[in-house]
Amino acid sequence: MLKPTVLLKHESGVTAQWYDEPNNRMMMAIYSPVGDRGKYALSQIAGPWSGVVKVDENDPKTWAPYIIPGFERERTYVLDQAELLLLCINADYGGMAALKSIFPGPIIGFDQ
Repeated sequence: MLKPTVLLKHESGVTAQWYDEPNNRMMMAIYSPVGDRGKYALSQIAGPWSGVVKVDENDPKTWAPYIIPGFERERTYVLDQAELLLLCINADYGGMAALKSIFPGPIIGFDQ
């Protein structure tokens, strides 16, 4: 369905990306560090379903997130995969092997 593009650990957290080639759409999951033990929390998923309602176009304080209907299948898939990746990222033992088994795309920035 969606092609795993990259799983990247960087100074601000971890980002996972999937690409929907037939429709030329990118989807991602963003993980933020929690505490000082190297653990992460899933902080956001984004894709073609991500939108903003602008009550007042000139006042960003009035803008609110909005989920655009019609992308339920993609959104569910990315959320499901993002939660599996989170379990692997936070694993104390065997996490890298598990990551490689469920995310066949490039995995960058993790200790091997």
